[in-house]
Order: sequence, then C-alpha cells, then structure tokens
Amino acid sequence: MNARKSVPIVLKHRSDMNTKTGSKLHNRVKKGADGRERTGDSVKDTKDSPIDRDRPVKAFQKQAFLHFVQDCFEQGIPGLLKRYETEIKPFTPQYATRVAFDQNMDKNRYKDVICIDETRVILGEAGDYIHANRVEGEPLVNRFICSQAPMIKTVKDFWRMVVQEKVSNIFMLCETIEENRPKCEQYWPRDVGCAMEWPGIAVRNVGIDDEDTTTIQTTLEIVHKKQKMTVKHHLWRTWPDKSVPHSVMAPFRLLKIARWATGPTIVHCSAGIGRTGTVVGLELAIQTALVGKELKMVEIVQKLRTMRGQAVQTDLQFVYMHKSILSYLQAHKVYGDNPTLMQKSAQFDHEYAGLLKNREAGADQMYSPVVPLNMRKAATPTKS
Repeated sequence: MNARKSVPIVLKHRSDMNTKTGSKLHNRVKKGADGRERTGDSVKDTKDSPIDRDRPVKAFQKQAFLHFVQDCFEQGIPGLLKRYETEIKPFTPQYATRVAFDQNMDKNRYKDVICIDETRVILGEAGDYIHANRVEGEPLVNRFICSQAPMIKTVKDFWRMVVQEKVSNIFMLCETIEENRPKCEQYWPRDVGCAMEWPGIAVRNVGIDDEDTTTIQTTLEIVHKKQKMTVKHHLWRTWPDKSVPHSVMAPFRLLKIARWATGPTIVHCSAGIGRTGTVVGLELAIQTALVGKELKMVEIVQKLRTMRGQAVQTDLQFVYMHKSILSYLQAHKVYGDNPTLMQKSAQFDHEYAGLLKNREAGADQMYSPVVPLNMRKAATPTKS
C-alpha cells in the first residue's frame, strides 16, 4: 500500500485545549437538567466567560439565534433537504489524509468510514491507533472525542483512550444489537457489582441510575496501573439507526453534562458519524450562537467534518438538528412572543412531522450506507 503524503488541515477556530484547563475553574456539585447531581466546572461564573453558555440570555445571543430561526422558516423542510444534498453530502476536508486508517483496517468497524489523520486520537505505548477523532476548539466549552463503537479487538484500546484522555463521560447512542445486527461490542459491565478485565485495566460497575426515560447512566470505576478513576456511561436507548429520535430536547440534557465536566466526553454510536455527529454538531451550533456568531448549519457541519469525517450521515439528521434547536429556543422563550414566528414554527413542525411519517413508511433514500468489515455476533462479556 502506497503511503499518502500527510498535509495538515487548517482549522480556523481550533485552539489548544488540554486537561489543565479545568484546573483553573472552581469545582462544585450542581444538578443537571435531568435532576441528577453533577460535579463539574462553571466557566460562565468566571471573569473569562461572563456570558451564559447554557441558554440565550443576553440580547446579542437571542439575536444570533433569531437569524437562524428566520432562515429555517424561509428554507422550510425542502430547502434544508436540498442544502444537505448539495452542500453537506459531497463535502470532504480538502487536505485530510487517511494513512493510519489504511494501515489498521483490522481495527476499523466499517471500511468506508474514514478516520482522518489530522485529528485522530493517538494512543501512547504500543499500538497508537484507534478509530476516534478529537473535536475541540472555539466556541466549544469542553472537548469531545467522536469514536466508532468498540470492536472485540479494540475494547482494551477504547479503555486505554478513556484513561489517557482523562475522560469524564461516555455517551453511547446505539444499542449493542440493532435489527438483529451487532453494532457495538459489550465493552462495559452491565450489572452492578460486575467487572470486566483486560491486561492492566479493570472496569467495575458501581451503580446504575435508570430514572431518565431516555438514558441509562452507569457509574464505572476504572483501575489502571493501581490508579483509580470514575467515568459516567450514558446509554441512549431510544435512537433508531439511520433515523432520528422522537425526543428533541434529550440531546441538550446530555450536552449540559458534557459542557461542565472536568474532562472530555467520548461520544459514539456504531460508526461514530451519524448519531454521534448529530449530537456533537448540536453543541457546536448552539455555542456558536451563544458567543454571538452567526449560526449557519451548513458551515457548522462542514467544520465538524474537518475534525470527524462524514459527520451527520443523513439529510434527516441534518433536519433534526434544526428542529432540535428550534425546540430549544422555544423552551427558553426566545421567540414565543412573536405571533408571526410562532405561526411559521407551527408550519415547520407540520412539515417535519410529514417528513418523519414519509421516511418511516419507506427506506431512507438519502442514507449513506456504511459497509461493515466484520458482521460476526458480539461476544458474551467476561465478568468477575
């Protein structure tokens, strides 16, 4: 196989963000949007970031979102679908390379979902490859790692990444089995008190909170070289493959947890581009407007794709991002007092409901298929 020349990607808004950032902030216990207590950092309470990064409060924030709202209603569902087809679907980073991906095909779940070199997570010690990319830099408050679902032979690498990157949360947006097909290896112990072990790493389930109707939160204790760390694992159990979830507010509950965590958040589905890209793209979008910059969803997804290639896999996911942000803005009363916008919002909702109904009735023609390298059944997890 011929080696490809590696040319660095130029990211306009990328900044150097490391794990030391959190040490400058005040750590405290607070309740998240789902009512659970979280330990995290509140950047918005510091002089460095006086604006609210959870919701639009200031006039300039609301104005940035209102431009987005007006554009949504002008385009309507047909216009957004066309934007995806013409501006998102064919987009690939101009200077991205894939050398490590090609050299480690046995560690790739799908042969046509590329892990680009420029932003990939490089593991220390022996074997530095894992199909995961960093998504970081302005205007994000915290860092993300977008990853494919662990495979049988990459589970230990996944936990090596968790330890190395000092990960606080894992968002799992798929099930291990979907439509009778394996989508993810059982990489964590499901039952409280059970553990899974690999050479040098042990992971124990120390608690489960399943009160939320959308996600199951599992507290995992990891022991690596006699050092212990705790990670929260959030399993979103109601998001169908190739489609979108019914809940449009659940992503924001998860994103608030990630935003104020001490360390980065790993987000994965099966391929790590569709559902994963949708959620991380939502955070990139709302933070863009919250800092007062113009929110253009095409540019948001294109920017995301320079870090995690092929992110946001379907036109339906692209439309869902718009619908979710509109619902987020309604929840925060950004345009609820404007009768004209509310009327247009009702029309948009009607078109969106029609789109979902049509897609559920038949195959999603805009879905970009991914081809699995190995479709064997997931192994039964080892417990101790």
